Amino acid sequence: MQRQSTIIWARLLALTFIVGVLASLPGPPAAYAQQADNLLVNPGFEPFVTPEGQYDYPLYRTDEGGGHIAEGWSPWWYNDEGAAYAAPEYDIAPISRDPFRVHSGNAAQQIFRPSVLWAAGVYQRVRVPANADLRFTIYGHAWATFCKPLDGGGSDCGDSHDSTYGLGVNPPTMKVGIDPTGGTFWASPNIVWSQDYRIYDHYEQLLVDARAQGEYVTVFTYTTFMWPAAVNNVYWDDAALVANNGGTTGTPTGLTLEANTTVNVRTGPGLTHAIIGQIRPGTLYGVRGQSGGWNMIDFNGRGGYVYGPLTTITSRAQ
Repeated sequence: MQRQSTIIWARLLALTFIVGVLASLPGPPAAYAQQADNLLVNPGFEPFVTPEGQYDYPLYRTDEGGGHIAEGWSPWWYNDEGAAYAAPEYDIAPISRDPFRVHSGNAAQQIFRPSVLWAAGVYQRVRVPANADLRFTIYGHAWATFCKPLDGGGSDCGDSHDSTYGLGVNPPTMKVGIDPTGGTFWASPNIVWSQDYRIYDHYEQLLVDARAQGEYVTVFTYTTFMWPAAVNNVYWDDAALVANNGGTTGTPTGLTLEANTTVNVRTGPGLTHAIIGQIRPGTLYGVRGQSGGWNMIDFNGRGGYVYGPLTTITSRAQ
């Protein structure tokens, strides 16, 4: 009996030790951590750790260009044969180099190339619930400046957190998109693009909504600049793709709207997006959100956008 008790206690001690070891082991790499409802891989653009203990991204290189790109993401860029646009450089923006460039976590994706004009971004193809309404969000900002010429040559770009330093800002165009068909060509007419954003020196969230046309979609970021200035940098961090297969993407606001006249309903917030129907005076529609001057409404079981000045917001129940 005493021998059996000794064996039982020994087994319990061994089991306790194993559980303790497992509990102390590190979790999955940050590069693969994500919110439970986030459909993206590595949405935080997290790096791997080198043997030297440094943060880094995998190297992607072609004859045209490339650089260091976060796991789970792929690069795209516009390569103009007339040489008006050139391929940019891709790099990690680690928190150890400049915490200002990281929205959260240990790193952000940087795209840049001084003194040339470029149009580029990253994309990710994602499996989603079939025909789901989707919202893609990401935080981004640009550092874009002409710097200050110095006597005797060279330039002074000053505070790297201030695009207005020197000769002033080089205006960027930033936007995000969803290809509801799952294509990977950045210039596809299928892509539903957000409004254009112009974000300097601090992170803001960009967003776009679309409905999947099947089980795969592709999300895109896009940046270009007005001029080939000395500093043309953009930073991306903390993306999310969330599906709401039971109805319209977005959070009910408790508001409704009514058309002042016949108003087109579009797939996205802008005149370039496809028309999916029309609304007319006399019917109230639930408001799910706003993007620029456009309101997102419940329309025939999906999300649709209408131009705000052509409608009247009300809190009346439908």
